[in-house]
Amino acid sequence: MKQGLAARIAAARVLGRILEQGQTIDDAFAAEQGGQLSPSDNGFMRALVMTTLRHCGQIDATLRPLLPRPPHKIKPPHLLNILRLGVVQLLCMEGAEHAAVDLSVEAAAKNRKTAPAKNMVNAVLRRILREGIKLDPDTQRNIPQWMYKSWQKDYGAEVAQKIAAAALVEPPLDITVKNAAEREKWAEKLDAVILPTGTLRCALQKGDITAMPGFAEGAWWVQDAAAALPAQVLAEGHDLKDAQVIDLCAAPGGKTMQLAALGAKVTAVDKSKKRLEMLGQNLKRTGLSANVTTVAGDVTTWQPAEQVDYVLLDAPCSATGTLRRHPDLLHLKQEEDIAGLAALQEQALQNAVRMLKPGGTLVYAVCALQSAEGEEHDAPQGTTRVAIDAFPLAADKAGNLRIFPFTDAGAAGGMDGFFIARFRKD
Repeated sequence: MKQGLAARIAAARVLGRILEQGQTIDDAFAAEQGGQLSPSDNGFMRALVMTTLRHCGQIDATLRPLLPRPPHKIKPPHLLNILRLGVVQLLCMEGAEHAAVDLSVEAAAKNRKTAPAKNMVNAVLRRILREGIKLDPDTQRNIPQWMYKSWQKDYGAEVAQKIAAAALVEPPLDITVKNAAEREKWAEKLDAVILPTGTLRCALQKGDITAMPGFAEGAWWVQDAAAALPAQVLAEGHDLKDAQVIDLCAAPGGKTMQLAALGAKVTAVDKSKKRLEMLGQNLKRTGLSANVTTVAGDVTTWQPAEQVDYVLLDAPCSATGTLRRHPDLLHLKQEEDIAGLAALQEQALQNAVRMLKPGGTLVYAVCALQSAEGEEHDAPQGTTRVAIDAFPLAADKAGNLRIFPFTDAGAAGGMDGFFIARFRKD
């Protein structure tokens, strides 16, 4: 099999699992792990899929005048995915153009359902080369209409457009160092810069993260700069050493490890036993297991035996702030999901308040850009909102942190979108 062909065929299968079967990107990639792709082919396959998902609206708009019928009517869907992958390599990625065409044609020929259309694949992609056709420039096409309109309503047209543009950008590799005193040491070893919030930002990920210096010994873990903020907000102005802290929706454990590294005694609660196993592995690698108790429980109903002084709730959400890392969400999330998630968040918030002692602190966070999951939540009954001030990032007028994917993190690359609020129990 020609070099790159196996990766392209696998990429088309992964796209089918996501776009037709509704699988998440993690599950779709996991289904290919039993294949025979080399490490380089696996990396190329992932790059093809991620880039296609990010630019899918622009790709289909580019293809539309070149096809005998609208893209969504091309059958079988596997054929459309082969065409999309060809367009991505020609117009969005560097590489040998004619090889991209030839391999797309061969990928079509390898499948009995798409083999009859291999000449069409050849004609469409060669026409793009011959006529110098460019990718449709409208980045708004990549965002579901309902999602884009909600951003326009919440933040205005300019911010909505900036969010759409940021969703196309591959995110940097961010790292949280276990021992804050060793940030400069690991920044030097990893060729990283230290952001104002303390996160280390490396160059774009290349190769195996687990082979990077310090990973095996548990000196650091991967965590987006924005994802590291909720634990920092909880700790602001407090000494958490030996404090009892409950981390709700804790897996895979980035915030739990932050809190444990500060000396807190953490109860990490998550509904998924599988994700708790992952958390346990991360705690073992970083040597923080002794400070953490894991519990499988529903954050809307679970209660501790005794009330505590601190609760961190990183609530279930639409995760629209992570589109750079999870472009599958552009194709999986539905408008009707938001109301149900907002109601679930309200339940989780009220349940979290019941875990607190009077005067205790609750931090609520979601990696969502929809205001219904953030700004529109009132302070839970029996609490007072506490402004997030004296912090490297500025709070909004209500005292909350609203992070956009284009927010200046102190170095190029932005951050995941997040909403963070802090409350004190009356």
